[in-house]
Amino acid sequence: RGRKLITPIPSLSTHAEPKFLAPLIDWSRV
Repeated sequence: RGRKLITPIPSLSTHAEPKFLAPLIDWSRV
């Protein structure tokens, strides 16, 4: 009741570590 659940947006990375990047994004093109 009256609570909100906050989740990260899929395919957005907040880490600078390659192993944590979203797998379906071609990061070399970004």
